[in-house]
Amino acid sequence: MIGFTHYFPTKLLFGEGQLRRLGRQTLPGKRALLVTTKGQSRRGDALPETLAQLEKAGVTVSIFDAVSPNPTAAQASAAAEQLKAEGCDFLVALGGGSCIDTAKAAGLLAVNGGVWSDYVGGKSFPGPGLPVVAIPTTAGSGSEVSPWAVVTDEATGIKAGLGRQDGAPVLAVVDPSLTVSLPPRQTAFQGFDALFHAIETVINRGGNPMAEMYALKAVALLAQGLPHAVADGADPEARAQVSLGAVLAGCAMRSCSAHALEHALSGHHPSLPHGAGLLALALPYYQHFADCHACDDAFAKLDTALDRGHFPKALGRLMDQCGMGAIKLSDYGVTLEELPSLAAEARQTAPILFFNDPVSLTEEETVAILQAAYR
Repeated sequence: MIGFTHYFPTKLLFGEGQLRRLGRQTLPGKRALLVTTKGQSRRGDALPETLAQLEKAGVTVSIFDAVSPNPTAAQASAAAEQLKAEGCDFLVALGGGSCIDTAKAAGLLAVNGGVWSDYVGGKSFPGPGLPVVAIPTTAGSGSEVSPWAVVTDEATGIKAGLGRQDGAPVLAVVDPSLTVSLPPRQTAFQGFDALFHAIETVINRGGNPMAEMYALKAVALLAQGLPHAVADGADPEARAQVSLGAVLAGCAMRSCSAHALEHALSGHHPSLPHGAGLLALALPYYQHFADCHACDDAFAKLDTALDRGHFPKALGRLMDQCGMGAIKLSDYGVTLEELPSLAAEARQTAPILFFNDPVSLTEEETVAILQAAYR
């Protein structure tokens, strides 16, 4: 058996009602920047309960609520400036992966200086960012337990995942009841993002037995819970299964080139939800590896976890069951003409994700996958 390293520094509070325990936790500071979206105030009690719990813990709060679904470098810089101006010593992210990623990015920039584009292309952050407490109100990104932040530089359209190995949130409060207000389509986009994190981990050339253990359990939970959560968002068991699946996928996350391709797509087309981009890519992407028998053993394990027949047809059945089988790139303003340049950008921006594929994709094969996803 190969040797490997597994690092999981995040304290996890999981389960319905866990947000009400936040005020009893040992938090990493006394003045927090709460990073969220303007719409969060309209989504139930999550924001007022978070503020009440932070007050209970003796924490003073400043709010930054300008995060967009595909967070930008400008938003990260603005949050970093507000953090410094208010004298905050840690961050609380309330919302989806976009809010959590913005909080991580702001904490890194506040400490290390510069702007996000300074670190794209290989320059490391010299020191750790400020600590982050993550409270996800969606179930998909796994950002609440990962050290990476995915941010788009709006000047170039380059969407890059950056960070430090020690950059995971210090505390994640995962309360599935906070996801109940998500509409079906967003539930599906988020849930399939988590599923693809897990699937990419199982087929990954750089995988390891512990990551695979988390990932296969995540696949089983998501395959079981996601159709029910999409059909009935108030189903507490389904919401819990999807939330736990997303956390486990985040713990295991070893991404492949599908994520690099999607980042290139949504970096230049911000209206494309990350999950929708991955759904459009999924069947041609995985069918390519099936056709060349690149990872038959891994696909057999996924067959068992999905319990819907042979992969990738089993994945297609799950997508259809959730109403996601007809997603295509042409629905979101992507053009056929730009696909070769997007493929090249993905390979240049995230070469390690292409290395992680079970077999190397040629440039021609990469473009062909995008063309099939365009439809």
